[in-house]
Amino acid sequence: MNIQILPNWFKKVALITFIVSYIIVGFDSFIDGVVDGFIGQPYEYSEVAKSQRMLDFVGSKTVLNYLEIVALLSIIAYVITKEKVEDDYIKILRLESYQLSFTIIIFVGIVFILFDKDELFGLFDSITLFLWLYLIIFFINKRKD
Repeated sequence: MNIQILPNWFKKVALITFIVSYIIVGFDSFIDGVVDGFIGQPYEYSEVAKSQRMLDFVGSKTVLNYLEIVALLSIIAYVITKEKVEDDYIKILRLESYQLSFTIIIFVGIVFILFDKDELFGLFDSITLFLWLYLIIFFINKRKD
């Protein structure tokens, strides 16, 4: 089975896109946490928090949601790019990494369904965790052999 995947140079594009979009999205959440911790009240009631939010910079919450999607798509693009040397061994490593990542995510999902009453772990978090887990397992297996 020969699956068409993106060329190797696309790794750099995907990585830069991911870093930029994730920093913008993460900075907004970081400011929310810092302001809530220092002031002790939700950021809606704080003028300091309103002035320091990344939301003011990017325009709206919709833009931040789109940037989350761009970050997720750039991780997916990074995952499906070719290695410099793409052989059968790399294909086997990819398959094993997908299998192990999927198994771990299913287990984590079941645990969160049982114990997470507030449902803080959503679909976006699950997909992001799956892709990060895949990348970690793939690189560990690649370096190990």
